[in-house]
Amino acid sequence: GNEEGGGWKVIRRPSVVTPRGRRASLAQASHQDSLLPLELTAQNERKMMEWIVAIQAAIDASCLPSGEGGGSLLSGPGMGLWSSLGHGVEAIHSVDDWLKALGLPELIPTFLLRGFNNVALLAETGLRAEDLDLMQIYQPLKRRALLQAAPGLFAPTIQVEIPAVKDLSGGMRLYKVVTQWRTWHSVVYLEYADFAKLSHQLPPDTQGSEFPSPSRMGMGEGHGGVSEDPSGEDGQHSLEQWLQETVRIIGHREPGFSELAKALELPPVWSLVEIQD
Repeated sequence: GNEEGGGWKVIRRPSVVTPRGRRASLAQASHQDSLLPLELTAQNERKMMEWIVAIQAAIDASCLPSGEGGGSLLSGPGMGLWSSLGHGVEAIHSVDDWLKALGLPELIPTFLLRGFNNVALLAETGLRAEDLDLMQIYQPLKRRALLQAAPGLFAPTIQVEIPAVKDLSGGMRLYKVVTQWRTWHSVVYLEYADFAKLSHQLPPDTQGSEFPSPSRMGMGEGHGGVSEDPSGEDGQHSLEQWLQETVRIIGHREPGFSELAKALELPPVWSLVEIQD
C-alpha cells in the first residue's frame, strides 16, 4: 500500500490475482485492519483445493457489512459473479455476453455446441455439476465460477405437451410434441404408432396398475396389433395425458428414461445410460 501518516495504507478489499500457470496471491483484510498475505502455488490437487477454499473465504469476507472487510471481491466490470443471472441480466443479451462478463470467453464454443445457447432459459434453470460434466468442464475454479453465477430456479422434471396436430394427405396424422427439460428444448412430430411403440418399449415394472397404458386411455389397438389412431381433440388430449403421466412416473431415471429421451429427442445425461441411435 502507500505510506500515509507514517503508516501503511490498508487495502480493505480482498484481491485475487491469477496469472495463467503461475502463482496466485490473495490478500484478505482482517478486522484489525491488517493484511494477511496468503500465497498458493496450486501445483497439485491438494493445493488447488486450498486455493479454492481461500478464495471462497475471501468472497464470504467481501459480503460483510462496510467496515468489516466489506466490498464485492469479484463484482467489477467484466468480472461479475452474480448470485443469480436474474441480477443484471438486462445488460446480458446472449450466452456469449454472459461468459465474456465472467472472464470465460474461451468456453463460448463449448456452451453453444452442447445447446446451452439461451441466456434467458439459463437464467431460469441455472447450471448443475452434471451440466459441466456434460460439457467436459473440469477445471475447479471455472466450475465454481459458473455454478455460483448461475444457480437458477432449477427444475429437473420434464415438461411435455402436445399443442397441435397436423393432418396430412392419406389420412396420416402427426402430433406436435414440445418438451422442455433443464436447459434443453425439443419439438418432434410423432405418429400414433410412435406412442404405441414407446409404450411397448418401456420396462415391465412400469406397466403396473399405476402406469397408464394407451388402451386404458381410450386409445386401444386394432387387429394384428396395429395401433388405432384416435381422432379429433379427444385423441390429442388423451395422448398428451398419457405422455405426461408416463413422464411423471419415469422421471429421469433408468430403466425407461433412455427410451423416453430418444423418442422426445432429449440429450443423454452424464449419470444415465447414453442414448444410442
